[in-house]
Amino acid sequence: MNAIQDTLKQAIADSGLSHLRLSILANVNRLSIMRFMRGDTSLSLEQAERLADFFGLELQPKKTANKTRKG
Repeated sequence: MNAIQDTLKQAIADSGLSHLRLSILANVNRLSIMRFMRGDTSLSLEQAERLADFFGLELQPKKTANKTRKG
């Protein structure tokens, strides 16, 4: 799993909101939230962004080391 998924799962769990209530408030499909929380599937980028916005989180690209290519 990755840090974004872990952070979103923790935020969802800590919110105390039902999946139905969260889906309404964040405009994300309830079944998608349920499947994500069970580990059956990942969220789309759009869904992850909506949940991050709802929880006041910011999605950031992973920092990578600058590598020079030979050749």
